[in-house]
Amino acid sequence: AMTNFGVQLFLDAFMDLGVPPSPRAADVGAAQGEAADFTSGEIAQDADTVAPTEEQFSGFVFKLQANLDPRHRDRLAFIRVCSGTFEKGMR
Repeated sequence: AMTNFGVQLFLDAFMDLGVPPSPRAADVGAAQGEAADFTSGEIAQDADTVAPTEEQFSGFVFKLQANLDPRHRDRLAFIRVCSGTFEKGMR
């Protein structure tokens, strides 16, 4: 990868093999597990969904980690982006 030899070919093949982004169930206001079955990936008929092509940023936190360094009060959140673009400083 240092010389970039074959990297673009690999990335192109990887993108061809991967599945395209799909809509995600929005659990806002729903009882836990009501909108989607996260084991099978099925989404309920009446569930609100977030399309990957929406302009507004949306994502969900799938892991929280805290106190990595005992000298600091640090927190780290891992987010899966569902739609839009994340920009530095967003709240």
